This record gives sequence, structure tokens and C-alpha cells, in this order.
Amino acid sequence: MVLIVYIFVFIFGLCIGSFLNCVISVLCYNQVMKQDKKIFWDYDIKDNWAPKTDRQWLWYLERKINYDDYRGLKKNIVKKYFLRLTKRLDPGKRAMLAYYFWKKL
Repeated sequence: MVLIVYIFVFIFGLCIGSFLNCVISVLCYNQVMKQDKKIFWDYDIKDNWAPKTDRQWLWYLERKINYDDYRGLKKNIVKKYFLRLTKRLDPGKRAMLAYYFWKKL
């Protein structure tokens, strides 16, 4: 995926006639991707916030998994809520986690 973006940015840079624009675009893309994953959340949560109820855990896990932010997730917590999360998750991520937990599709 990243390679495709690099190729697209490079070709786009050549099309407008400036190799320098292409290099700058690639560097900016790298900086955006290295930023904290909080940019994908549509609101701020406190750094020390932790879910307490089952409803909060389902909401939190759904957001973390669907936005590819797997940092801080523990396998036993995700597995505990996985069956209740299945309808809320993206089908590809659901299949990936099912294979990870039970080694079957």
C-alpha cells in the first residue's frame, strides 16, 4: 500500500515537471504517517482514560480495531469481547482476528 502511494506521488511529481515537489510530497507523507494515531479519532480522550463498563469496552475496542490502532490492546481483553464485537467490526479485520485467535476462517 505504501509503495503504491510512493509510486503515485512520484509519478504525480514528474507530471507537473518538478522532481523537488515529488520528494517533498513523499517526506510529508512519511511525517503524517509517523504521527500519533489520535489524529484518526474524531474527539479527544484523556491519556489516562480507561474503559470500565462492558459498553465502554465494546465502544473502545471497536474504535481501536476499525481505525488500525492496535497499540495497548491486550489479547485476552479483545478475545473476551470478540463475539460481541463481530457485528461492529470491518469484515476484513473480523476475519483477521478470528484467524489470530482460533486459526480458522
